[in-house]
Amino acid sequence: MNEERLSNIRHSLSHLLATVVREKDPGVKLAIGPVIENGFYYDFEFSKDADLRGMNAEERGISEKDLPRLQKRIKELVRQGLSFVSKEVSVDEARKLFVNQPYKLELIEEFAQEDRKLTVYETGNFVDLCKGGHVENTKEIDTDAFKITHIAGAYWRGDEKNKMLTRIYGLAFENKDALDTYLKNQEEAKKRDHRKLGKDLEIFTIIDDIGPGLPLFYPNGAILRRLVERYIEEEQEKRGYQPIWIPHITKGKLYETSGHLDKYDAMYPPMNIDENDYYLKPMNCPHFMMLYKTQQHSYRDLPLRYTSTTTNYRYEKSGELSGLTRVRALTQDDCHVFCEPPQIEDEIKLMLEMIGQVYKKFGLNDFWVRFPTALFGALTPIFLFFFIRNISKNKTLAYFSAFSLAISPQHVLFSRSVNEAVIALFFLLLGLFLVMRLVKKWSSFILFGAGLLLTLSVYTYRTFFIFTPLILGLFIFYIRKLGANGINLKNIYQLL
Repeated sequence: MNEERLSNIRHSLSHLLATVVREKDPGVKLAIGPVIENGFYYDFEFSKDADLRGMNAEERGISEKDLPRLQKRIKELVRQGLSFVSKEVSVDEARKLFVNQPYKLELIEEFAQEDRKLTVYETGNFVDLCKGGHVENTKEIDTDAFKITHIAGAYWRGDEKNKMLTRIYGLAFENKDALDTYLKNQEEAKKRDHRKLGKDLEIFTIIDDIGPGLPLFYPNGAILRRLVERYIEEEQEKRGYQPIWIPHITKGKLYETSGHLDKYDAMYPPMNIDENDYYLKPMNCPHFMMLYKTQQHSYRDLPLRYTSTTTNYRYEKSGELSGLTRVRALTQDDCHVFCEPPQIEDEIKLMLEMIGQVYKKFGLNDFWVRFPTALFGALTPIFLFFFIRNISKNKTLAYFSAFSLAISPQHVLFSRSVNEAVIALFFLLLGLFLVMRLVKKWSSFILFGAGLLLTLSVYTYRTFFIFTPLILGLFIFYIRKLGANGINLKNIYQLL
């Protein structure tokens, strides 16, 4: 089963979940019900009388005990063979359809301002604001391949200033075996959950009276921390890193200077002491810089490698906290290196070598790093346009071919559906066709193809990186060849 079909099944189950919930609570307010990895969810605001309609009333109007009943009813609807019917509606029609649904009305107004097309999907007696896609008929859904799993709280649109809604999650796969395999893996993962192991092995705990996201370590955990810290410190000292110590609070003026105060949104509120605002430090960089600044340094002192194992305090949202993986007090072995530009490459190699050794020490042997190429992707159309324009005279066709070629590589290789891949491939072929019309000489076309392959190698770093030296060689060879035939070599080099 392809991903697009599976996504449609999950999306359709989200609508069926909302159908069943509204049967139980006709006054429920519907928010959104998207597809997510491995399943789906739907957000609800239950009415005050939800418990009068067969629900186990708790603070949110529903409990985990209700989930099997919801799932049973969804299966009944699936077996009825209900169709998903799409209909385009005007803004006024949408407002009338969802007159008692404030979250839908908010979305409608937003879409109207953006001049977006509005569509609704009807399934039996249920109508929802939705762009699709869905299965054509519920009989396409395997009744043994989905499960309503759990409930959580979620702020509307993820903003803690908005109302807390009830989110009901579900899983859905192509068949029962895939679902059972996933559930089994999840159970095994729970046995190895660091939160469970931390408690069972008396390593760490989080106490509500102290605060969420602020872990405390028992002797077992403190000893483990000490061993890890000593190992890291020994490796750093071997490589010439010098230990420093920095305080945990600082004046707000420091963060004004660094620019963090206006831009960093995870700071705890300040403490006003002696007519100055003091902050718990959420990062260490400004402190390292200020310490370096207090002394005079010669170029002979460089590279100067500072390191400090220190704790930072960040106000993470309560819904994002999770054991030791997302906390409000995190300890870093933070390093800052002061060096001259020619020393940068060697310093990065030194850091990467140490990171690799430490990872392997902990059994992490298969790892890789990918750097974002968003800037390169944004500049690609501009580069291609000037390049094609330089070896042709048709400005309009140069523009269209550059645009087509620039958007196609990443979408062909990372497309999430067959349709997306076909569209991207069309743009790729269109761009190549236009370039062939513009570039009469085969040598010019080969040069351009080398440049395109270089673009591909950047977008798919792990897959094509091995070919980059060869591509660069071809690229330079044909630039020189074309330069000898009269093309403005100086301009091409400037563009590169």
